[in-house]
Amino acid sequence: MAWHKVAVVAKDGAGNSITGGIQQHDTSGTGAGPNDPLVGLIDSTGAEVFGAVTDSKSASTDSTAVSAISIWKQISYSIQAVAAGVVALGTNVMANSMPVTVATDDTVLGATSSAAPASDTATANINGRLQRVAQNITSLISYFTTGLTPYGQIINSAPATNATFVKAAAAKVYRIEIYNQSGTGCWLKVYDKASAPTIGTDTPKYRIFAPAGGGAVNLYETGATFLNGIAYYVSGLLPDNDTTALASSTQISVNISYK
Repeated sequence: MAWHKVAVVAKDGAGNSITGGIQQHDTSGTGAGPNDPLVGLIDSTGAEVFGAVTDSKSASTDSTAVSAISIWKQISYSIQAVAAGVVALGTNVMANSMPVTVATDDTVLGATSSAAPASDTATANINGRLQRVAQNITSLISYFTTGLTPYGQIINSAPATNATFVKAAAAKVYRIEIYNQSGTGCWLKVYDKASAPTIGTDTPKYRIFAPAGGGAVNLYETGATFLNGIAYYVSGLLPDNDTTALASSTQISVNISYK
């Protein structure tokens, strides 16, 4: 199809010149006419603006000169590609993925260097919270894969010398045993305390009786929580303020298993 330039300079409605020109279809193929009233547009270089139906789809950048038909073909191809799954959805290698930039001052997501909060309820960004979760998981793994710590002592002295602390830090107690070989019953009093108990003043957490020539075993399947530490004292009577001395020939065994 040949085009014949009718006017070198076209005018818009306001009489302003439009770069390029207007062409009509020349049915003679020689420029001599007659001309069809079909109108086309060319740019200042004489290139057809709309292009030909045979123009290829555009794979160029936004600044490259291409025809309108090339652009529409590219749009059509992209739509069909998405529908046909040619454009892969989901995860991909970094080289084929669109970059995502996270703000360094993002108070919600945080940075990889964000510190874990001091407690599970403290305010923290997502990265800090994940670090706290990771710490808790590590603690749980360590807790369930670590065995109990055993403690044992034989007592054969007066009350003033058997007040004892086992652990000066928070712990969980799973087993308490007392065996009494003397001819008189006694009481094992266990305290939530980080130091030896003050006899006759401190209040015990547990009170366990061991009859003469017998004993007792207390089991705590999920662990009895001691927030401050583990301490104990063996006395002759039940009251918390009892300071009754044990006989000098007393033979008492105390065993405590804890974490």
